[in-house]
Amino acid sequence: MSHPFLVLCFHEIRDEVGEKIVVADGYQDILPSMLTISKQTFSEYMKLLEEAYILKPSEVIQYYRNEFEMPEKAVLLTFDDAFQSVKKNAYPKLKAMNYEAFMFTVSAWLFEEANEFNLSSSQVMSFSELRSMKDVFTTANHTHQLHQRVDSRGVIQDVDREVLLNDLNECSKFVDEASVFAYPFGLYDQDVVDALPMELAFTTQVGLNDLNTPKLELNRFMAVEDMQLLRDYLSIGEPK
Repeated sequence: MSHPFLVLCFHEIRDEVGEKIVVADGYQDILPSMLTISKQTFSEYMKLLEEAYILKPSEVIQYYRNEFEMPEKAVLLTFDDAFQSVKKNAYPKLKAMNYEAFMFTVSAWLFEEANEFNLSSSQVMSFSELRSMKDVFTTANHTHQLHQRVDSRGVIQDVDREVLLNDLNECSKFVDEASVFAYPFGLYDQDVVDALPMELAFTTQVGLNDLNTPKLELNRFMAVEDMQLLRDYLSIGEPK
């Protein structure tokens, strides 16, 4: 019997909130403070996840190809944007526990050379840093240079289809899984869905996933300081 699974999405893991996002292409934004969790909270997530089956990215792809049976209490770990703090505070723990995860990567944001850890801002890693963590992270598409928003709309909603496809193709040249995507900011519409040349795509909509979930509108829960949702899932099989 196959079961539904839960997807967790992490961003920053540090004890202070960055004042701004620092990326190679100069795009300016601010990460919402709720998406930064403390190192202690991340450790508590890892402890709770000992009660779960941690999915490999390849198993989720196989599941939607009907080649893998989903076990009970299964959790897929995902990380967005490739911030420095993930390498510093998450990677060692994930490696020690033999966990794997998707890293949704904005390829134009990555630096050519590694930088010192930025104490005041949310800074993205370098290409080489990401490549050095392939034993844990499977990189996937988060656009090349279209992780931008204007007011409440994502730029991917307003560019021509050709521009979108060219951008996704550029990101695909770097990432491991070119056909797996996460919508920047979780912003999309049916036109974007219809245009995506992807096998799987993840939203920020709340809910579990199974074979009835649209493959291009898979649900994810944001990993925040309050871990009650994960506790509920692991104890009763379904978040409240």
